[in-house]
Amino acid sequence: VLLIDNKTGAVANACQAKVVSGTSGIKNINVSENGTGEVEYYDMSGRKLNAPVKGINIMKTADGKTIKILK
Repeated sequence: VLLIDNKTGAVANACQAKVVSGTSGIKNINVSENGTGEVEYYDMSGRKLNAPVKGINIMKTADGKTIKILK
């Protein structure tokens, strides 16, 4: 992974990671309904959205939880 400075084009930081094939370490995801199942979506500026859009969205569930999601 390289972090490149947009202005100079120089490498600002670099890191090496081992890529493992196969399944991820995520197992047994529990999904629970939040009563009515209604949610509201907002962009990072706090503007309400009709549906999630590409990028980072803020989802507010009916039970009051706020979650950042990446679409």
